[in-house]
Amino acid sequence: MVDQAPASLADRRPHSGVATPATTDGEANIPSPRSKPTFSSTAFLVVNAVQIVAFAAGGRLLTSTGHPEYVIAWVAIVVGVHFLAFGRLFLTGFYWLGAALITAGLAGLLVGIAGGGPGGIKVTSGLLAASSLFSASAWSLARMHASSPAASARQRCQSFQTGS
Repeated sequence: MVDQAPASLADRRPHSGVATPATTDGEANIPSPRSKPTFSSTAFLVVNAVQIVAFAAGGRLLTSTGHPEYVIAWVAIVVGVHFLAFGRLFLTGFYWLGAALITAGLAGLLVGIAGGGPGGIKVTSGLLAASSLFSASAWSLARMHASSPAASARQRCQSFQTGS
């Protein structure tokens, strides 16, 4: 077996829910023994730790300066940045979700600046962020369902019944 250098975070690629180095054991799509499940990888833990610190620091700053109504917009932006990092580290599908959440936060900020008040900020950022998260979940479930063994069996049965 060839000795492998440790992969950098930028070299990580998705593989069945596992953050794996770009190098493999000689065959395509076989993870290296050094790979860890995504949810216990160092990158995952660091991104989430930074996110928690950003929530606390931003929330405290906004509240102490008399603008607690913007906390929801701040949270949407921080979660969006968190998903951009996940897109870079694990799965490119997270990019669009990160962008949508950042947009939700910025939209709430703009509503507040335009005089929409606390309710307008909450409704704008909250509904846009929730819609983004629900859309991402629905898309993920639809893809999972379409690629399931049962879906393949249904497709074969339909092909057999139609004679194609």
